[in-house]
Amino acid sequence: RFWPTVTKERVTATSIVPTILHDLNGYEKVPLNGDLAHLRKIMIGSAPVPAGAACRFVEKFQIPLVQGYGTTEVSLRVTGVPPGLEPSTYKRLLKENSIGRELSNCNLCIDGDLAEGELGEILVRGPVVAGGYLNQEEATRESFTPEWFRTGDIGCWREIDGDRYYFIHGRAKEIIIKGGVNLSPIAIENALVESVSEIAAAYAVGTPSDRWGEDVCVAVVFINSVSDANKVKLGHEIIARAKAGKISGLSAFDAPSAMKPIEEDDLPKTSTGKVQRSRLKDLFLTEHS
Repeated sequence: RFWPTVTKERVTATSIVPTILHDLNGYEKVPLNGDLAHLRKIMIGSAPVPAGAACRFVEKFQIPLVQGYGTTEVSLRVTGVPPGLEPSTYKRLLKENSIGRELSNCNLCIDGDLAEGELGEILVRGPVVAGGYLNQEEATRESFTPEWFRTGDIGCWREIDGDRYYFIHGRAKEIIIKGGVNLSPIAIENALVESVSEIAAAYAVGTPSDRWGEDVCVAVVFINSVSDANKVKLGHEIIARAKAGKISGLSAFDAPSAMKPIEEDDLPKTSTGKVQRSRLKDLFLTEHS
């Protein structure tokens, strides 16, 4: 009922999570009569945004998607893609999956002051930051320093058109460390979804490996035309292609060692639609225990 509600209420702006983006992209066109001239923008966040899906949405529906970033501890949002950008700049930021620039009343940095493009933890300071966690002194000491709040998210910054834009690569606890190399689960997921037409969505997690420390495992939602009988076989074929370096954007080193088909309705999610990767990891660990 998303589009009918937007039309009935004459919505000018709204916010969605990537799960809703995926569902809306399933429509060939807006399923209603009438225009959406009143809908100026749709904000998106709360979980990693797949860049390819975002680009397809904007191209299909001609409604700007505005990505931003924040956490509960910093009053929801501390970055955003600003309005009024040149179309070429907006399209570049959308394609490169930027979470935008600093908003007012806050400052960001990457692990103190890392150089452009270097990955590190995103730190936030300013009056938007909470004082700590109620009755959790140890957790407060770990995350709240006298100057910065440690978000636990890994990202970087790059200068575009003279401004500093930020990019997120995933939660520090979700980064896959294979053979001492940090692998971004978001990058692996985006490569699979964009390069393998049978995959509707993918979620990469790291599982224990005697040789590598951690290895890459991926839960995938296949498109409806893939029969249940073919899903496991197709998963093995995709892994073989990845290990041969035949999937664009995915090196042989990044290739998953295991792939588990899962139905969209069976994905473990929070109340806001975030996929719970820790529970997905448990599915792989249970299988091999």
